[in-house]
Amino acid sequence: MKHSEIVYAEYIKSQTIDFLMNDIPDNLYIGNEVMYGTKRKLIDLLILDNNKLIGIEIKADNDDLRRLQEQVNESKKIFDYIIVCTTFAHLEKTKQILPDDIGIFSVNEQGIKKIRKPKRQKSLDKTELLFSINSNFLRKNLSSTTHNINSDEVRQHYIKESISKIHNLFFDYMQQKVQSKFKLFLQNRGEVTHIDDIPLLSSSLYIQ
Repeated sequence: MKHSEIVYAEYIKSQTIDFLMNDIPDNLYIGNEVMYGTKRKLIDLLILDNNKLIGIEIKADNDDLRRLQEQVNESKKIFDYIIVCTTFAHLEKTKQILPDDIGIFSVNEQGIKKIRKPKRQKSLDKTELLFSINSNFLRKNLSSTTHNINSDEVRQHYIKESISKIHNLFFDYMQQKVQSKFKLFLQNRGEVTHIDDIPLLSSSLYIQ
């Protein structure tokens, strides 16, 4: 890859997936284009690792950085760690835009390089987490008398719970959501990830 070539998002995703699978070899699940939050945002890649949720935003050469701060601000309400993976073309601007708790990876000729490690987010939002979980999943843990209540009412049952309990529910839900797709991806992937493999990681976007 030369700096004069345009680097596209799907190529960065494939490089990032391979890097993470080598960096975190055990207990790892990966999801692609995962919906979250009240605003129904999408995170480009979601990494599940030992009860930690890592959100990864991809910024390719042809991407606009004007929405990056907003995307990161929404991600900070949901994910334990956030990483922006970008290219040589956007690297300096990305470092200027992002606060120091956001990790930065760069794609270069040798693959992925860690520019800055992410720090754990400490201000997760209960409401945003609950609206990232399908209400049917939440309803399973409630008494039978609550099975006919609507989605908003289901979430109200949980809002007084601790953030750690809601976080664990969110992790369990996301693991259930992505694990079958990730296993299918592993079965079809060769020694490295190709662009055509990435759609196998995509789950249903629907959250009720």
